[in-house]
Amino acid sequence: MSLEKRNLALRVLVAVIGIPIILSLLLSGEWGVVLFAALLTILGAWEWADLCGLRRMTGLYVLGIAGPALLLAAMRFGGAEGWMLGAFLLVLLAFVFGFAGPWHEAGAVRSIGATITGIFYIGLFSLMIPISRGNASVLAADGRRLLAAALFMIWLCDTLAYFGGTAWGRHRLAPRISPKKSWEGAAFGFVGAVLGALVAWLVLRPDALGLRELLALGAVIGVVGQVGDLAESVIKRDVGVKDSSNLLPGHGGVLDRFDSFVFSLPVLFAWLKVRPWLFGT
Repeated sequence: MSLEKRNLALRVLVAVIGIPIILSLLLSGEWGVVLFAALLTILGAWEWADLCGLRRMTGLYVLGIAGPALLLAAMRFGGAEGWMLGAFLLVLLAFVFGFAGPWHEAGAVRSIGATITGIFYIGLFSLMIPISRGNASVLAADGRRLLAAALFMIWLCDTLAYFGGTAWGRHRLAPRISPKKSWEGAAFGFVGAVLGALVAWLVLRPDALGLRELLALGAVIGVVGQVGDLAESVIKRDVGVKDSSNLLPGHGGVLDRFDSFVFSLPVLFAWLKVRPWLFGT
């Protein structure tokens, strides 16, 4: 078996095992969402800290890993205000730890900047908590279904982008960032995200979220999710690695697998905020 076929087999195996577990956590209740968000946050922060070479500065390395987890806890127990206060304090600590460490060797701007960027980037996973709670017109159960629906959209986006790009990709999308990505693959990915919305509606049957609403979100996520994929590719290209880690056989790391999801969370959060204005409920 060739290396490419072996990796594809591993990807399928991990997906077959992982997808039911993820969906069970998301749909089980708020603590299931918190547990899943905590796993993504802690593992993603560890990958980010290693990618950015923060091990040379112990204080920033610890803060880079612990900071996003603290933001998750702040969101869970203090809401958006707690999150903003926590973010402000963590930025201050990043400067303090940066000045206290060997900044002249590691580079102050790069090390402190990478730490603060990681805190906010990985900290976006904490948006899963308010999304899972819904709002006045979307009950908590539908908020959790919305999170699951976003994953359906992203999974089908990634799948169709991969196979469509492999079969018909001719025009490079961003050759300096990710040479294998093509405009044709991106188009297939966009269609996949919309199809994922349809599948999510058929499988999850949310009470308050209609088909047209999910299809519209699928179209937005079909673009935003692929931007998230490219954003992580820029970081990996800059530090000269192929994957963020090897935690998930055939997939790479947590950031490789959930880079589109973390960019999609602000879309879902914003939608729940503006939805009552649009629908009047």
